[in-house]
Amino acid sequence: MNECSKHEKAKLPCSYLDLGCDFKGNLDERRKHEEVEKSQHLKLALVRIEQLKGKLEETKKSKDRGYVLGNKYAVTVHEHPLKFVIKDNGWACNGKNFKGGCKSGFKDFDETKGVLRFRCRTCDFDFCEKCLLAYFKAS
Repeated sequence: MNECSKHEKAKLPCSYLDLGCDFKGNLDERRKHEEVEKSQHLKLALVRIEQLKGKLEETKKSKDRGYVLGNKYAVTVHEHPLKFVIKDNGWACNGKNFKGGCKSGFKDFDETKGVLRFRCRTCDFDFCEKCLLAYFKAS
């Protein structure tokens, strides 16, 4: 069996597994699934954002470590607040540039498909969810 045949038959998880999608299929099935289920994946992302807001509020209350500016999130390592964006274009988490690296383990571009993205468009600065929580700014 050649390499292409192996990939076609392998059961691959949906790229949005971290958001709760439990689909598995071969490469072609996964591509079709991700195209057809865009709205469902967006709903999963919105649920995840609400969960994240709850975590951020808990962090604020329990550790007095942070605050949320509307839909913008202040962090200790960047001068502007970050905003949740839905744009999955091969971005890289800037947490990779800090001591200990990205809290999700991302090291380069094109590793973040399906990951929540928090962005400063002015500075072209992005954080994944784990880095956002790690660097959530003290009020």
